Amino acid sequence: MKKIVLGILMAMSFFNCKQSEKKYTFEEQQQIDSIKTSILKEVENKVYKDSVGGWKYETEINKMTSAKDVFCRVQSNESLKLDFPYDGVNYGGLTVRRMNGEMDIIISIMKGQISGGYENEYFKARFDDGKQMTFSYLSPTDNSTESIFVENRSKFLKKLRTAKKVLIQLPLYHNGNQILEFNTEGLKFE
Repeated sequence: MKKIVLGILMAMSFFNCKQSEKKYTFEEQQQIDSIKTSILKEVENKVYKDSVGGWKYETEINKMTSAKDVFCRVQSNESLKLDFPYDGVNYGGLTVRRMNGEMDIIISIMKGQISGGYENEYFKARFDDGKQMTFSYLSPTDNSTESIFVENRSKFLKKLRTAKKVLIQLPLYHNGNQILEFNTEGLKFE
């Protein structure tokens, strides 16, 4: 029995011996890191790209009012290309919701700062092949910078109901104006 235990301990110590690791030059390590990063970005982009499609619908019962809250969401067709620290996969979202009897239209991004500047809170939208239109927006009450609320909701919704495609140009802090494209055909919102 002692011989078996001793043999197992010796085998374990033999396998636990640290083998010498290959040392890479600085340039080789940079190449390896670059390849890892590009593979991760590609996989992450594919995961989000697969969820691009039409409108997604969700209904929740508001616990405080017992009213039905309705959410209609669509994801942008492509990711934004922003500088550090907001680089990487960054899709936009367009949400039409009815909560507590109020209708809101929310435009959001995964990361970054939507920022038109002091008293310059406007974005541009183009529905199908129509002319671009300017809409004002309100910032969320929690001061987050990834989403905005469309001010002229009824005008925006009227155009949105009949549009197959919507382009939205947002002012982004340190990244200029960026355009999100949404496939919006078939919105069902009452």
